[in-house]
Amino acid sequence: MSGRSRISGWHICTQCSYTTTSEWSLLRHGKVHLEKPEYKCSVCELIFPNASGLAAHSRRHSGIKPHPCRSCDEKFPTKKELEQHMRHQHPDGKPYKCSECDYASVEEAKLKRHMRLHTGDRPFQCPHCSFSTSQSFNLKRHILTHTGEKPHRCDICEAKFAQQNDMVIHKRTHLNDKPYPCSKCPFAFTRLADLNRHILRMHALCKVFTCKQCKSVIQDKHQYLLHVQAHKEENAYKCNLCKYSAKLEQTLKNHMLKRHRDQSSAQPLESVDSFNHNN
Repeated sequence: MSGRSRISGWHICTQCSYTTTSEWSLLRHGKVHLEKPEYKCSVCELIFPNASGLAAHSRRHSGIKPHPCRSCDEKFPTKKELEQHMRHQHPDGKPYKCSECDYASVEEAKLKRHMRLHTGDRPFQCPHCSFSTSQSFNLKRHILTHTGEKPHRCDICEAKFAQQNDMVIHKRTHLNDKPYPCSKCPFAFTRLADLNRHILRMHALCKVFTCKQCKSVIQDKHQYLLHVQAHKEENAYKCNLCKYSAKLEQTLKNHMLKRHRDQSSAQPLESVDSFNHNN
């Protein structure tokens, strides 16, 4: 076995004195002995992990600046420096524009990712199934469904999650953190999806709510519930024969039968609606 040997349960590196009982640990250790080409700058002797990194760095010494800013006369040796310049000097300038919609970005890489939404290109393929996606981070999330790995742990209750975002949302339940407030009522939510669901259910304009007591028509469910509560907090049903009033129509009927039995048949019940019309 090249680069390693085994003696009575021990795995021994043949290039140094490293020993371990785990074959996997020895394989991982062996990477320190792999011969890699060295990409060193001949001017300042900085070392880079690959040739492209060295080439980009070398332009600093040569004075070559192949990346011009479209918003001013500045030029830069690397695309990364141009993007940094755009973010700091021209925050409103987004030179990389989509030809299919209004999307624009300061980074070309982000525009390329966006264009996949139009082309339908899904270059990131799962090695375990037929799943494919246009975004690399989506593939990483998907692969965790195969491995069952949950690397993100809540430091409050030790719960584990496959995605960091899920762990962050979970921690908000401990801290009572609700960063998504509703603009139409006092409610707030830990997740944006919950806020959107709330808006559709409580504030959607496609449905109307009619008050059973005063027949008011209200488009917002939250406002409707507040309106109904206001009726409950007042005595909405008033007696025409005395100063008595009640919250419920049935309570007023009972009053009429008990106190005004002889007159009740001749006098209609008066609700808030009729009361408001008479005043």
